[in-house]
Amino acid sequence: MRSQLELFRGKYALVTGGSSGLGRAFAYLLASAGINLYLISRNESELERLCVEVQQSFGVEAIGIPLDLRDRVSLASQFQEFERKGVEFNIVINNAGVGYIEQFARSAPDRLSDIVDVNVQAFSMILRFAVSNMLSHGTRSFVINVGSLAGYQGAPDMACYTASKAFVRILSETVSYELAGNELITVTHFSPGGVQTSFSEKAGRPLKMSESKNVPEPSDVIEVALAGYNKKDVSVNYEDNVLKIESVKSKEEKEVEDNDGVLHKGIAKRSFVKSFTIADDVEVKGAELKDGLLKVSLEKIIPDHKKARTISIK
Repeated sequence: MRSQLELFRGKYALVTGGSSGLGRAFAYLLASAGINLYLISRNESELERLCVEVQQSFGVEAIGIPLDLRDRVSLASQFQEFERKGVEFNIVINNAGVGYIEQFARSAPDRLSDIVDVNVQAFSMILRFAVSNMLSHGTRSFVINVGSLAGYQGAPDMACYTASKAFVRILSETVSYELAGNELITVTHFSPGGVQTSFSEKAGRPLKMSESKNVPEPSDVIEVALAGYNKKDVSVNYEDNVLKIESVKSKEEKEVEDNDGVLHKGIAKRSFVKSFTIADDVEVKGAELKDGLLKVSLEKIIPDHKKARTISIK
């Protein structure tokens, strides 16, 4: 992915929830490609530390913005500040999110408000600003909206969170459809499964040691929910560091498809293409589709000279 991101060297990226977890992983990836950063997070101390780290490691500009996304007035003011300064974003990682694990009927009202304020209201405001900003400068740009596999199916004790992530998924898809005629701007929805971040602990259910061993790091996740699909419906191709996952029409679908894109059997056609750029030092090992979840296995390649070894003493 780094090689393709270098096309944006010297440009600016905005990352929300940027001080930890996936946001932090995105920040390092972007900075390593020479992309300047604006990072938004509530954790001011971690934000400052991360900005110093990426500046020293990669020589990019990294500006931390301490901001509580529940405060929509302050968020709107920050957008105005970007506009006043004429900041042009070519990349926006819409990553920030909150969640709580508890029965819906026993949820505290302020916790429900937190989820709606951050995962729905702030998410929508950031996406709208991103697209508007990108349309104004009219150069190659993309938005990655970070959702969750929880957005595809409800889960006990996570009612409001799963509903909010379904909103993220549907809004992302809809905005992407609206921009279908624009060849310069791409809006992508990224739905990771369980990742080793502080989210589960903050949500009220820390991962047990036995669970955490099987949960990938933030930088190693490619999982796509494909409920209702089987192996014949999907193709996975890898070429020039790009992993492409797309739907495949059956012979029957091609024959009976009408001009409205609807099968005569009454099933709406839902074709899709999802692309992921893979780093040069990562190898695609294989793919498995099971229980509606496509999992692509990746393995980081460690050169021999970097592998741990015992040095003999003469």
